[in-house]
Amino acid sequence: MAIKIPKAFKPWLNPAMALFAGMLFPFGFAPFNYPVACFASLVIFLYVLHDKKPKRSFFLGWLYGIGLFAVGSSWVYVSIYTYGETPIWLAGLLTSLFIISLALFYALVGLFTAYLFPTTNLIRTLIGFPIIWVVLEIVRGWFLTGFPWLYAGYSQLSTHLQSLAPIGSVWAVSWAVLFTSGILFHFLFYYQYKLASPRIRNTLIFCFIGLWVGCFALNKYYLAQSTTCYPEKTLRVALIQGNIPQENKWQTENRQAIANQFTELSAQAIQSGVDLVVWPEAAMPVPLPYSADYFNKLSLQAKASGVGIIASAPVELAPSYTNAIFGLGTASGIYHKQHLVPFGEYVPLERWLRGLIKFFDLPMSNMTTLPNQENQLFMGDWRIAPTICYEIAYPTLVQERVKANTDFILTVSNDTWFGKSIGPYQHMQIAQMRALETGRYVIRATNTGFTGMINPQGAIIAIAPQFEPHILIGNIQKCTNQTFWMRYGIGPLFVFLGLGLLFAFYFDNKKIKK
Repeated sequence: MAIKIPKAFKPWLNPAMALFAGMLFPFGFAPFNYPVACFASLVIFLYVLHDKKPKRSFFLGWLYGIGLFAVGSSWVYVSIYTYGETPIWLAGLLTSLFIISLALFYALVGLFTAYLFPTTNLIRTLIGFPIIWVVLEIVRGWFLTGFPWLYAGYSQLSTHLQSLAPIGSVWAVSWAVLFTSGILFHFLFYYQYKLASPRIRNTLIFCFIGLWVGCFALNKYYLAQSTTCYPEKTLRVALIQGNIPQENKWQTENRQAIANQFTELSAQAIQSGVDLVVWPEAAMPVPLPYSADYFNKLSLQAKASGVGIIASAPVELAPSYTNAIFGLGTASGIYHKQHLVPFGEYVPLERWLRGLIKFFDLPMSNMTTLPNQENQLFMGDWRIAPTICYEIAYPTLVQERVKANTDFILTVSNDTWFGKSIGPYQHMQIAQMRALETGRYVIRATNTGFTGMINPQGAIIAIAPQFEPHILIGNIQKCTNQTFWMRYGIGPLFVFLGLGLLFAFYFDNKKIKK
């Protein structure tokens, strides 16, 4: 029996459901890790979009996006207010502008779905809607330097759908999430109104079982056995978590104490018999070349012990800096960060914004890139695929690095900016997906956590506690296999999405004309 809605509430029902569905979506991600929340969110969203005109769908999609980012990227407020020293009202305003702007991507999901596929049917729900969503996820990771966060696929690291990641990256997993949600939508709502025939019902059951059983078989019988790692080629690694408060890091009077702390932690790690010591992002607050003497002495000490150190410090290129990591001791090479974070490492429209508020004048917010550098790191005969902080969130960037005959992925970060929010959990989850996509170990050193090690199946094998100095020690193996994603990249995925959209558009319009 249908629930009767009071007439006064009916105009507000769909907007409220769209907002609620968006707020539900992030509970599929870390630290909550309820994958079913994403499916429930998407089923509600599909129901809200049912038979709506493009203009209305745009608005409902926008509300969905507002709810999604208000919950899922709430850590942005922490970065702006707590560490950007911004007044609470202004931090709230800037965070709100950020959220409502990103929400436009889901407004476009609603608009394009309603415009290209006006009638709610199997073609729209199972083909059109998932492809439009995934395409806009890809665009969101590129547009205006991108915000590659909260992709639907990240929610499935604990389900068998994750097995699609080595084939088409996180976006292939996102497609499977959307496809599954479309099937559930038809079961829950179409059959409520008895609009589907037994033949369609059986087809939906077959598609659902086929996808999930196929992913189960792929996960168990192929991916787990296709990772080629060599137990006899093992690297013993120590990851240093300094836990330096962000508000103290760039103060001149704290420089020596910070340098002494990392010297001591590195010495303890070397004494434990490791091969490689890794520092977090921008661990040394004194830029090169001013800290060159310190690093030269540290390098000689490490080399005498037969140990490599991947250290980190800004490099001054007056009047700007680069964010760099470099090898000391038996490690070698240097990597300058290529993908900078807006406002954190550079200020867009700097001529107008610089100096207006403290948030636009943060320490080291005048970074630049050196695109012509070789950007390679080595640890003996081990080749390292380096990423700094936000870069680990870009699937194609990591794929290009790993494809260059590298043995493992190294990522360093300063997640202090996220405070005690959900941001560090999501960042770690993203790193797990990169390991799964590429079939490589990922080692991750951060200032306050989560510092950890991830195996090629995307599972965390060691992790340090948050908000305390820690030396995390573990072993990683050299891996040489190439996953489908690593070998071919995003090209096959684009072909799949493009052909699927053309197929859906052609047959949906052909059906309408009949």
